[in-house]
Amino acid sequence: MTSGHRLTAEQCQGARAMLGWSQANFEKAANVSRQTIADFEPGAHLPISNNLTSVKRHTIPCRNTP
Repeated sequence: MTSGHRLTAEQCQGARAMLGWSQANFEKAANVSRQTIADFEPGAHLPISNNLTSVKRHTIPCRNTP
């Protein structure tokens, strides 16, 4: 995933589902608040830059999932 790639809410939710993670698991792995994930996934708002970078970093393993 390049730094210019925009992660969509649907991709975030899909990646989390592929990893088998709850929002609580994902918040711990990405070091962001659960509210950040809860607001981003339904499209309520885009996380601030550093949170979005962390979320993107933790969805990368899904790129290699068959």
